[in-house]
Amino acid sequence: MASLFDWITNSSPDWANHTILNWEDIYQRCDDADMLQFITCEVIENNTSIDMHEVVGQRDHYAGQTWLQAALTPQYKEGKMNDAFRLYEENPNYYFSGALNNGISLSSLNDGPWFSDGGGNHRTIVAKFCCGRILQQTGVSPLVINVAKHHYTVDIEAWEYFARMRSMAEKGVHDCITRVTDSESRTSNRVTSEYQQSFDIGDYRFNSRGRHGVLDSREFCIYARHVLKTNGELSKYEKALHHWNMLFGDMHKLIYMRA
Repeated sequence: MASLFDWITNSSPDWANHTILNWEDIYQRCDDADMLQFITCEVIENNTSIDMHEVVGQRDHYAGQTWLQAALTPQYKEGKMNDAFRLYEENPNYYFSGALNNGISLSSLNDGPWFSDGGGNHRTIVAKFCCGRILQQTGVSPLVINVAKHHYTVDIEAWEYFARMRSMAEKGVHDCITRVTDSESRTSNRVTSEYQQSFDIGDYRFNSRGRHGVLDSREFCIYARHVLKTNGELSKYEKALHHWNMLFGDMHKLIYMRA
């Protein structure tokens, strides 16, 4: 039988010309709005399996190349890629016997496709092609055994509003987010952590003392939507309500439509 490398060179499937997507474009860690702070659930699984058709990219290394380019003309470490192909030829059952031992680490956002991001970028490329060849030959796509998976669930709505609210600082609205662990459970190969977010708001559009509140994610989205709708400008009603509260009500509570 021809080597896997020869098969890739002469008979690679159509998906080999797809671009390897970048995990950093999906799971965004920018300073203004870091998705890490908006995780509501995180599941880490070890010694699990993956259908390589579900893997669409990786972090850094070969992102931006096609799968074919990464195999034939790797832009990162050609020597490591050659080693990964050589090791496969020495042990073609490597990815299917359990010998991988979490040597490929994969991440997914909100039940989306998978990206190699914590190790095994070279092995991911080799595994994707060797599974592709087996599928072409047998009609069955085998599962790669003993990979590590990292499932992230992120509150995208709150994250997007938080990012948009950065522009409101010049109008006098300041916010910060705190993430706290709500619960954690463990099994032999799985850790599940759930989190809650709180948003500390200081709204100085009314006066220099400001109005303040600590909101949960749902409340924050309502508040942000209210502020952004008018680009941070106060309505006559809000100004009147502020003055009424200064005299007869709560001098410090946030003012916004809570519906």
